[in-house]
Amino acid sequence: QPPDLAWFQQRLAQLGYLVPLNSPPGQPIDAATRDVLVSFQMRFRPARHDGLPDAETAAILATLTAR
Repeated sequence: QPPDLAWFQQRLAQLGYLVPLNSPPGQPIDAATRDVLVSFQMRFRPARHDGLPDAETAAILATLTAR
């Protein structure tokens, strides 16, 4: 189970991507966040870049934003 959408938005923002922040829980993904996820996935996981917030994308983001 991947984290919620707000988690993805916060981590993407930490990496400098421009995304809306703190989507309410349960809200469907917005077009801007999907586009940013596609860009992120194309760079860090080019085998699958569908713009969906999945567990593999979460693992990559967690690694890149670990402090």
